[in-house]
Amino acid sequence: MITEEHFQELDKLLSKCQEFEHLLNDWENGFASEWTDKLATYGTQVRVSDKQQQVFDRISEKLSKHGVL
Repeated sequence: MITEEHFQELDKLLSKCQEFEHLLNDWENGFASEWTDKLATYGTQVRVSDKQQQVFDRISEKLSKHGVL
């Protein structure tokens, strides 16, 4: 399970992924789409593995470099 704060961070990031999908590759867009659905379905009951968090961090970095975050 994730905290409410982590949920809000992921929700914001995934929203930006949808808005700026042209900045991400196909795999990243698929990952973001899958997680958008997971958060909508399970809320804070989801579990994020270390590897999944690393992907979120890389996507966040990528969007930050483009001034999105």
